[in-house]
Amino acid sequence: MLWSYKPLLLNDMFQLYLQQKYNINSNDTVYSFNINYHLNEKEASQFNYEFFENIFNEVHLTEQEKGEYSLELFDLKDSIIKKFDLCYKKKYLDESYVHIIKFLEQQEILVVKSSHSGYIQSKKIKTVDHVQNKPDLFLTQLIKKFSFLKYRYDQTYIIIPTPFIKCTKSVEEKISFYFGYHFQEISLNLAKINGENYIVEIELNELKEGEIAKSIENLLLLIQ
Repeated sequence: MLWSYKPLLLNDMFQLYLQQKYNINSNDTVYSFNINYHLNEKEASQFNYEFFENIFNEVHLTEQEKGEYSLELFDLKDSIIKKFDLCYKKKYLDESYVHIIKFLEQQEILVVKSSHSGYIQSKKIKTVDHVQNKPDLFLTQLIKKFSFLKYRYDQTYIIIPTPFIKCTKSVEEKISFYFGYHFQEISLNLAKINGENYIVEIELNELKEGEIAKSIENLLLLIQ
């Protein structure tokens, strides 16, 4: 079942599942939804193609520069999509994933769109200081991934692709409440389509003091 996968990979698989679940157009020339990791030479030499080819329709590992490799994973296989659907139906999914799916089911999501769906603009929203919510599984893995990127590349942000969610005050408040205690800055990347703003990405910048997780040197220990 799904829980045989490493939690960080499963987290990214879940985000890709949501894109496919809500019929995001894979031919869209403006937005590209996939999973991307950067591997060093040692990790690339230990990479298990067969493992990932059983999960994704396309697996590309390419050398970028000496000692650095880019791993791109496109489209979950239908069998994996069905596993997520079944686990949701049978209530096997972690509560954090269920919470996100139920939240999306209540929102207005743009499904049909042209190949050039508006333009991207960024909007910062407030974080929260007075409400502490213990990180659930989804947040815990985001913090772990952020910590890894910070440790290896000194990267100070993480981007979460989303379905095309209509941006409302209520949606902004819920996103702020969910992420705002743990991250210093939240930005919504918006596409303006037919006069309406739709969230296409959530950008989280810098963890708040005390939130950084212990990083693992080998990325494959987190995903393979």
